[in-house]
Amino acid sequence: MVLTSLTTIHAQGWRQQQSGVQYALNSVTFSDSLNGWAVGNGLAILHTTNGGITWGQLYLSPSSSPSYYMAKILFTTASEGWIFGREGSAYRTTNTGVDWRTVSTGTAEDLYGAFFASPERGWVVGDHGLIIATTDQGATWLQQTVDSCDWLYGIHFVDSLCGWAVGDSGIILKTIDGGAQWCAVARGIGGWLGDVEFVDRSKGWVTGDSASVWYTADGGATWERQTMGTALTAWDIEFTNSLHGWIAGGTPPGGSLPPVGLILRTTDAGRTWITQNSGTTVCLFGLSFLDSLTGWAVGESGTILHTSNGGITYVSPSDSDRSLPTAILDQNYPNPFNPQTIIKYHLASASDVSLKVYDVLGKEVARLVDERKTSGLHEVTLDATRLAGGVYFYQLRVEGAVQTMPMVLLK
Repeated sequence: MVLTSLTTIHAQGWRQQQSGVQYALNSVTFSDSLNGWAVGNGLAILHTTNGGITWGQLYLSPSSSPSYYMAKILFTTASEGWIFGREGSAYRTTNTGVDWRTVSTGTAEDLYGAFFASPERGWVVGDHGLIIATTDQGATWLQQTVDSCDWLYGIHFVDSLCGWAVGDSGIILKTIDGGAQWCAVARGIGGWLGDVEFVDRSKGWVTGDSASVWYTADGGATWERQTMGTALTAWDIEFTNSLHGWIAGGTPPGGSLPPVGLILRTTDAGRTWITQNSGTTVCLFGLSFLDSLTGWAVGESGTILHTSNGGITYVSPSDSDRSLPTAILDQNYPNPFNPQTIIKYHLASASDVSLKVYDVLGKEVARLVDERKTSGLHEVTLDATRLAGGVYFYQLRVEGAVQTMPMVLLK
């Protein structure tokens, strides 16, 4: 492949997976890089055992799911999971999703968000300011005292005592006693709020309509609006650490904006949010990330997206007054990998090439190329048999230009 003109440098970014369904998917969760589940506005629970290459379907009986609507799925251990949805419906598995049994929640209100601090202790939010909690793995559910009658959509705890819930009218509730009492710490933060995420008792974010993402550094006492750079609705937010986070959303229903599937990424705790190329025009409702590289997103029309490089897509200069890049470095494949992976790069002309691999401390662990190469496409195989599992970086140097990409070795 000889480069004569180029507008896009192809990296992995977000790639669509085939779900086998056409209805909206609301929630997705993965327990590891292979095993994942997704649910939505249908009777099927989607399950994959190969990272989403293929998705199977397990159907609930119509009588056990009266409205065919499942809002949230989560796993508390590798084998124990929960699904919550309309009219107080709840389902539990104790055998990695092989089968699901109906559990009584003691309410007929619609349920939207859920969080478990441990397999025993969890909370669920829903209509009319509803928050129910369990301390015995869901054997019993008790309604908690809430300072709001607003619909609640998202909930998050950082430990068994300290948590937040969000919903209509920009309401943000907080508890410091495991939910014995919930108090409003903010109202009117946007029109409505769909999700909340905290990384510790101080730092957290909430998202919602009107391009809303708000940040607090004091546990919710004060909130600062962060700039998303878009007018689209943010449905879900997830952080893998105090710096790296993603937002999923899209075009609000009934609006005049063109249809867009929104994914935003931050690497600086939300001080800047960068729009990623989702590759879809449908709205996205749910996220699940295992680390800062590996994640999935779900949304309308049975859409499932996957990334293994944090969603990054690299774009080269396309203006005629800008010089053609001397080289293009592709995302390695497969990624994650064990123990071998292939790295490809493209040269616009014959060049001196250096391709090296570094660990997270910056120590060189492998030298793959160190010679002059002809123009065109080249590939090299990295054998990481002698390396420990973890995150590594491979760096291409061509004619003074440097490109670096991350990769994950699983062992």
